[in-house]
Amino acid sequence: MTGREERGAGVISTVAGVAVFLVLLLFAVQVLVGLYATSVVTAATYDAAKVLAGADAGDSAAGRANAEAGARSQLGRYGEKAAFGWDNDAQTVRLHVQAPRPTLLPRSLVSSVGLSDIERTVTVRGARAMRATGPRRDQAGQVGGVEGAIFGVLVFVLGTLVVVNAWAVVDAKLAASSAAREATRSYVEARSAPEAGTAARRAAEEAIRGHGRQVERLGLRSIDGGFARCARVTLEASYRVPLLAVPVLGQRGLAFTVAARHSEVVDPYRSGLAGEAACGA
Repeated sequence: MTGREERGAGVISTVAGVAVFLVLLLFAVQVLVGLYATSVVTAATYDAAKVLAGADAGDSAAGRANAEAGARSQLGRYGEKAAFGWDNDAQTVRLHVQAPRPTLLPRSLVSSVGLSDIERTVTVRGARAMRATGPRRDQAGQVGGVEGAIFGVLVFVLGTLVVVNAWAVVDAKLAASSAAREATRSYVEARSAPEAGTAARRAAEEAIRGHGRQVERLGLRSIDGGFARCARVTLEASYRVPLLAVPVLGQRGLAFTVAARHSEVVDPYRSGLAGEAACGA
């Protein structure tokens, strides 16, 4: 083969390597978009189930419509395509939400690998509790070809792992925020001081469970305040996230912690509490 033919082969190999890299990069971006959409749908599903569980009228057509309207508002224009399915009984509220997955790739390609829709199910208990070799030749033109394709695959794999694990931290932070909020509200709405701590822990665990997380990794502690009239109570929920989660191999590395805090004021006009309602004046 002549030198001119060698240079031409090198250009073709380089173009092929760049094309492979761009395709893999597009897949990595698609993974990020899918993770974000899944987290948003999970949060909206959980909040909608919580709204119906805490509705004064209980399970009714109006209550369901109100809960769905709130979820669609959270999802924005994307919420118009979401389908809601309720399966409730006297003790629990069960909500299943299905929405088409946002995609940068042809939908037929996404559907072929089973990623066409996002489906989330949340179960809520009671009124407040929340419930995937040839002849040797010049190698100068090949660096961007075979080596470029291999490098593109490595970048794609590493980039996907980074994106997935980075988003796991973001999603854990969202779950911790929800747990802190629900725990604090349950604490200030408890009927007595001994019941407040238990109610807060139960609400935090159910919020974490509703976000698809492991209760064993949850931590909850009081930062400020106590069970007294007008007291501002601040609770902190924390969640341990593994350093690296690899499919098949499981979780690796020491866990680090994300945390969130929430504050609520104990109702100044509640009965059975000592002190004056100074904050309600």
